[in-house]
Amino acid sequence: MWVDRRAAAIEEILGQGRIKDVEWFDEIDSTNSVARRELAARAALPGKDRLLLPKLIVADRQTAGRGRSLRQWWSPDGCLMLTLAIDASWLPPDSAHWSQLALISGMAVANSAAQFVDPAQVQLKWPNDVYVSGRKLAGVLIESAAVGPSLLTSEAEKPGRVASWLIGIGLNVAMDWRAAPPDLARKATCLSTVAGGVDIDRCVVLVELATELSQCILDWRDGHLDWLEHWRQRCLLTSRIVHARMGAEEELIGLCEGIDSLGRLIVRDENRQQFLTTAEIVNWQ
Repeated sequence: MWVDRRAAAIEEILGQGRIKDVEWFDEIDSTNSVARRELAARAALPGKDRLLLPKLIVADRQTAGRGRSLRQWWSPDGCLMLTLAIDASWLPPDSAHWSQLALISGMAVANSAAQFVDPAQVQLKWPNDVYVSGRKLAGVLIESAAVGPSLLTSEAEKPGRVASWLIGIGLNVAMDWRAAPPDLARKATCLSTVAGGVDIDRCVVLVELATELSQCILDWRDGHLDWLEHWRQRCLLTSRIVHARMGAEEELIGLCEGIDSLGRLIVRDENRQQFLTTAEIVNWQ
């Protein structure tokens, strides 16, 4: 029965015509790792044998799931784990905007989650974590894959340039928190828990997420700017005091004033307003 539901979900995603290939594993190390290996292995093959992009890789379980800063991501049954591999044709023409992919992906996850729980409870922690009622629901890991010039035919792709991007997502759907590490169980949640114990089908969530993610990315690529206001409305950190870590020795504590038009986090300390492009928010209140 589970295999039938998976097959139906894959068929529905492919039928939309945006994602070209879907592969679903029972258990792997990491969906991002599998995507990277497949890209590298098939980059030098003739055109008809190359990896079809965009490609979606899904797993029931991960043995080496990871988040930002190489942190381990607990990946049991009940967590929807996937990677969407895309090429430069899915990105805006101006590469200055490419760093916004993390924000766009996080927003797509938040929009999808809002279809199953109270939308007012769903918030975004910059740059791309999804929270519900103060607990973490999902995380996004964006990685680039430089696999050589033969992967794409675009004139923009040259030797040594990034050929593809991996959007890794872990979304807690229906978790057994009794089996979770105690510290994680105190800080995280899942759609089923938020919905009051309702049984939520991962296949249904996958179709919703794949649809929303692809649509949000393509709208962003085509220059639609409504994503920015939607992101700001869900921003968890706005008007809070945040503690940001920019490097091993550089830290900033100040009032978060939201995000600017480029997706940078605006933090005002006692001296001035600062715009963060890369940082880890380690605490907020």
